[in-house]
Amino acid sequence: MIKIAKQASWRSPKIMKHKYKIGDLVELDSGARLFVADLIRAWDQTPLYTLTYDKDDGYYQVGSWPDSDLKLIAHGE
Repeated sequence: MIKIAKQASWRSPKIMKHKYKIGDLVELDSGARLFVADLIRAWDQTPLYTLTYDKDDGYYQVGSWPDSDLKLIAHGE
């Protein structure tokens, strides 16, 4: 019987949870305020946030940032 090794990460997804939720208004270090459009992860399982200018239309996403670059302004509804 062949054993297949599980791919391990040096960071556990169980430990590194997303700090913000979709719809939250956050502020970047630059002072720009954007809404969280999607919750994603980097290759090393670091939580990332895709941000958008329009809360109701998450289609126009402007990039992704780690939570260390963001500050919560208001919780989404």
